Amino acid sequence: MAQPFSVRAALCTAAVMFFFGALATGDLPVWMLEWAPMERRGGPEQARWQPALPGSRRDQAASPSGVTSATLAAQDPEPPPVRYPELPSTAAAAESFAPSDWQVETQARGDLNADGRPDLAMILLARGISPADPPPERQAAIGAPRILVVAFARTDGSYERILADQTFLPRLRGPNGLSEGWMLFEDGSLEAREGRLRVTLQYTRAQTTFTFRWQDSAFRLIGYDSGGVSGGCFHGVSINFLTRRARLAAGWIDREEEQERWRNLSSGPPLVLGEIGESEDFDPYDLRMNFPLTCQGPR
Repeated sequence: MAQPFSVRAALCTAAVMFFFGALATGDLPVWMLEWAPMERRGGPEQARWQPALPGSRRDQAASPSGVTSATLAAQDPEPPPVRYPELPSTAAAAESFAPSDWQVETQARGDLNADGRPDLAMILLARGISPADPPPERQAAIGAPRILVVAFARTDGSYERILADQTFLPRLRGPNGLSEGWMLFEDGSLEAREGRLRVTLQYTRAQTTFTFRWQDSAFRLIGYDSGGVSGGCFHGVSINFLTRRARLAAGWIDREEEQERWRNLSSGPPLVLGEIGESEDFDPYDLRMNFPLTCQGPR
């Protein structure tokens, strides 16, 4: 049976220390400069985000209800809105697509449109502090947004951007937040080969992989694989959107036996990268929410 997913990597301590240091000094990154009032699950007045030092008099006055930013942080607040930059339409390398205050988190090369030339896929991550600060001090802050970019190779050796998705990838965050533990994009998290683009979200005890194929001038979702471990029980969903078949499996991680169930899925319009929305919220046919299998017998 499938083995449990290993822990990949932890966020660097410097990124965490920078974020709180930036709050104290006011050196907030460009993408966070336009924080605006927003409604949260906790109530209308509790929702007012202000770039104020936690515990300061300005922080105490941030909300008429007296709720401080420290209280909001403890309640897992929504991330602030983002002012996304305009990306170049063409560039000579991945780093040239990253505007000031952004960096290439990971990249992959491979022929995606069957023209025999290696194309470029990359994940851009917003930096945490001013572009005046030199690397490596320009760390990414927790909450930093990401952009998934794909550029096709041209005959002159440069690349032409054909996709810049601002909603698909989750923001950078630490454990016990909105995600299931640490989550970074590293080597292997992004693949571009044999006409397939694969994006993998790797967490402490779970991972999800999306497989896309370039077809009819769009990246269409053809495969979805999601699995995780909870209480020693592995559970997984694998969907082939070309055959409209889904495999569901569950079993104890220290045993060979597992339960398996196959489902025929109803037809529907093709799912296209750029229109799927947030990857962490994606649950095709509600198979994860209504997962029917459990681990049987004593542990």
